[in-house]
Amino acid sequence: YSVDNGGMPGGLTNPLGARALYLFEGNEDTLYRLHGSPEWFSIGKSVSSGCVRLINQDIIDLYDRVPNKTPVVVTAGVGQELVATADRKAIPIDAGVPEGSILLGPAGAISEPIF
Repeated sequence: YSVDNGGMPGGLTNPLGARALYLFEGNEDTLYRLHGSPEWFSIGKSVSSGCVRLINQDIIDLYDRVPNKTPVVVTAGVGQELVATADRKAIPIDAGVPEGSILLGPAGAISEPIF
């Protein structure tokens, strides 16, 4: 969706909203995102391909506070976890894979919450 890749800039009409945090496992893009949405009524519903959708003002706030390589734990249910790192924050949204992106470790290794 980035302008550099023939797409569109982040904003109210972009499907990924005002900002997006790309989630990586090691050097691989998981294709999951924490991103905004212009469709506030869809927040909290299963309407995307597995991304975590937030209202635009919340993703803007989160984007401004979370440093690169921040551990992200996504739970799909009891006993199921995916650990990845938020990386390559971009405005406009950039689909490139950053060099040096690393997995920080299993969920048990994360001891300090960000907030």
